[in-house]
Amino acid sequence: MQVMGVELEDDSRKVLTYDANCPRHYLGDGYITATRAMRSAIKQWMDEFTHSAIIVWWWCCTFKYVWRCLSKGQALSDIDKAIDCLKKLRKEVEPICLKHSNSAPCVGGAE
Repeated sequence: MQVMGVELEDDSRKVLTYDANCPRHYLGDGYITATRAMRSAIKQWMDEFTHSAIIVWWWCCTFKYVWRCLSKGQALSDIDKAIDCLKKLRKEVEPICLKHSNSAPCVGGAE
């Protein structure tokens, strides 16, 4: 599965130096790639996350823009895109948080 051009399924044992299918601005240090960082972050959500996939989508898009903003050469544009995605993420998450108020963590996971 890809999210905005980043492959979310890769060989977790593979150390990358260059992958023709992965743009350089997503390669990170060659091992911790944008893909692996996203997968690691969302892995904790899998068992408890029961909300819309669009929440994961907007979170991943935000992450991708922040990840690359200082390495792709379009910092301000990528920062603006990340902010736009965060606003869309907030719009999806806010009703869930308001429904839960202070009774339980909103969206998922233990605090």
